[in-house]
Amino acid sequence: MGRIMDTRKLIRFGRSSFVISLPKTWITANGLKKGDVLGLEVGATTLKISPHDEPQRRPLLKKTILQEGNPLSFLQMEIVSAYLSVANIIEVKAEGHLKHAQAIKKILHGLTGLEVIEISKDRILARDILDEEAVSIDRTLRHIHRIVSTQLRDCVHIANKADAEEFFDRDRDINRLVFLLFRVLRYLLKEPSSMQEKGLSIQGLHRDWSMTMRLEHLGDHAKRIARAMVLQKGRPATLQKMRKLHGRLFRCFENTMKAYYAEDYPSCYTIETHLAKLADQIEDLMARVRDKQLLLALVNDRLSIGAIRHMGRAMLNMQELQEIETGDLAKFEL
Repeated sequence: MGRIMDTRKLIRFGRSSFVISLPKTWITANGLKKGDVLGLEVGATTLKISPHDEPQRRPLLKKTILQEGNPLSFLQMEIVSAYLSVANIIEVKAEGHLKHAQAIKKILHGLTGLEVIEISKDRILARDILDEEAVSIDRTLRHIHRIVSTQLRDCVHIANKADAEEFFDRDRDINRLVFLLFRVLRYLLKEPSSMQEKGLSIQGLHRDWSMTMRLEHLGDHAKRIARAMVLQKGRPATLQKMRKLHGRLFRCFENTMKAYYAEDYPSCYTIETHLAKLADQIEDLMARVRDKQLLLALVNDRLSIGAIRHMGRAMLNMQELQEIETGDLAKFEL
């Protein structure tokens, strides 16, 4: 609805109040009715009236997942999907006895903000206690980054199964935080008013979504590299070369994250050049490696380069959108 200059007569109401009538078109456009509360923002010479000053309760979203002989892996996928769709109540039920009840309970407890409130022989009911608006996107993403950074740095030095178990525990922390952030981002995309109150934009949320997804991918690649390092029997000289290349990859990743936090998007071009050279060197080493596990580790290093490149491209896309919005269109002219 565009801005229209209008005038209204001031009417005395009682001894200490005055009233004005509001345009019916504005009332209809904002879905208001008699008895609704309006917000007043009082300035020295202005009075701003806005609808829905009271916080509006979000309708509860319930997701029911039927067991019906499906394996636990399927139930886990459905539970996570319901969580990411910002469901407030998640119910897992069976026609008879619910199988894998303890495992299902563990999956639900592994998702931030979910609390199991009922367990019976044929169903488990969980309710969210999460306030999505109270979750800081920046702090959560930085937390994910710190864990992924540790994983990426350490994965090429995992030498035994004991080290690997501790490593995999941290990977579960990554998944928990990534799911939380995806849920918050989806909530904000569904609630434009909340997004605007936080000073966020759709483009910025999509950029954060892309960065979170790539961080998760890097965590997965690091996990596979760690698993391969426990089993590899490559030559020490080859292993040393692989670790040296991995160290360069790690530095490119950290520089990319620094550029993200500082919004130093142009530096992504320099990082991209380094990544292109590094990709060629990793592929060259892959062609000469005979140990299958070491080759698998190198393959995941190569895939990690792709994830870091996508991070840079997400930032460069954001820069282009900002330039378009601010009218700096010279570089886009044909």
